[in-house]
Amino acid sequence: MVIFNSKHKMILDLFKKHEQLAISPRYLSVLNGFSTPVDSNEVSNDPHLLSWFSREEIQLIIGEFQKKDVLLTQDKSDDSRFGFSTLNQAVRYFYYSGLTFAGDQYIGISTEAKRLQKVTDEEPQIYKEYNGKQTDDVSLPNPSEKLEMNVYDMFLNRQTIRFCNKGIKIGLQRIADLFYYSLGETAVVTSNIGTALYKPTATPGARAATECYFISLDDSIPKGIYHYSVKKHLLECLNTGDFRNKAKEISGGQMQLDTTSGLIILTERMDRLVWKYPNAGAYKSALIETGMVSQNMALIGTFLNLGVGFIEAFNDQKAIDLLKLNPNQEFVGGIITVGDSTGLNRFDRPGIFDYINYEKEQKNEQQD
Repeated sequence: MVIFNSKHKMILDLFKKHEQLAISPRYLSVLNGFSTPVDSNEVSNDPHLLSWFSREEIQLIIGEFQKKDVLLTQDKSDDSRFGFSTLNQAVRYFYYSGLTFAGDQYIGISTEAKRLQKVTDEEPQIYKEYNGKQTDDVSLPNPSEKLEMNVYDMFLNRQTIRFCNKGIKIGLQRIADLFYYSLGETAVVTSNIGTALYKPTATPGARAATECYFISLDDSIPKGIYHYSVKKHLLECLNTGDFRNKAKEISGGQMQLDTTSGLIILTERMDRLVWKYPNAGAYKSALIETGMVSQNMALIGTFLNLGVGFIEAFNDQKAIDLLKLNPNQEFVGGIITVGDSTGLNRFDRPGIFDYINYEKEQKNEQQD
């Protein structure tokens, strides 16, 4: 439950039920008595509350809260050590607010089409492009036309390889194949209900919400920060220089950044999705698309002998600041390390004591 004030009334947002109740602010003191699990009789006999209400009034208020499911009986048999109830309020609020119930109905396709026709002039750009130093942009070769690997082998051989062959360049062709077959353009259609952009990866509503940034850490291309242009199939240079330390900061200082050739940052453009889906489904769609693009990268990387390592413990704010993103429109969906994996497998990685020593070294460097 979330409590907030509106027009001199306290609003109880029962987000698990998608209901809101307005109560008098004076009743909040009774509700506060249940901030931790407690017997209702104990609250009814609270000396502080009895200075404001009679015992009968307190019991009546508690009874009304129970009827409205504001107060619930604790289920001691419920093992909630690992579940949504242990996560912070913001996560729980999003999860339950985005749930659909049996009685909920989505608008029909024809109704949606009529709405979109009225707002086509407000449609966000389906492509993101930078107008920077074009001389520093990197043209990519055409993607390879034949991927001669059995599709079943590609699935079964997929591995998360975090530690790669240090010093072996991944090369322009592999970069081009990895990006194109993960999120390149295969078709684009413009109609009176907006633009639909199609990719090798399924994209909810054909909104193509995923953007891809690449921090080059070897000399396959000049070291720097790039944005993959879906429209032009090239890498737009945003900044030049050695950003390995920045990449490590974004990635929580993880050890694998010492061996990888690059860091991929996947972002999701919420404005494209919200324009079409103005509800919680837009955020769900963004998360789904991040997952699908990541899966394509993992599979294509298997074919290309690229180690593709997914990092969950990344620092959102540092990535936002480095890429100069508008956090209201574009958020970081995933961070992926990439490097040559020829001859390696998922078990070619440091042991626990190597990690311990590495973390100690990192702390000492920070203190110095």
